Amino acid sequence: MLVSAVLAPFVLAVFAPKIRRIAGPATGWLLAILPATLTVFFAQFLGSVSAGEPLRFSTPWVPALDIHLSFYVDGLSLMFALLISGIGFITAKAIVSREYSYIDVAIAMALVGFLATVAFARYIHRRAQSTGMEPNEQLDEATQAKVAAELQAGRSGPGGEA
Repeated sequence: MLVSAVLAPFVLAVFAPKIRRIAGPATGWLLAILPATLTVFFAQFLGSVSAGEPLRFSTPWVPALDIHLSFYVDGLSLMFALLISGIGFITAKAIVSREYSYIDVAIAMALVGFLATVAFARYIHRRAQSTGMEPNEQLDEATQAKVAAELQAGRSGPGGEA
């Protein structure tokens, strides 16, 4: 099902010119249905992902070679899926209603999402540096206990930064 959600915008883009010829002025609203539907589709994962249970989807791609097309949905990827599908809907609405200020809102949403990702990556990197570990290295139990104690004491960043 997730593979269909990922591929649907590409399929719709192929057929968009034909839809425009048939639907005329209603084309924008028809094309806006997909991003709105994708937003609702991805929103259904909010409960399990926010509970800390990342989702994994896999479908065979080249079965003879045992190659699968796999997707991993965690909080960050879900945030971007919702953000991108929401931006698609807002952009379609802007074009249909000729209210181009909606495009500014879509751009602002994209920037906030990107900058939040950069900030999160920087936090993870600095946390790894403060514990003296490599980015892909697993924490041992003693370091996990130390980090947990620091978080409970209110130290959120390296060197006690808040």
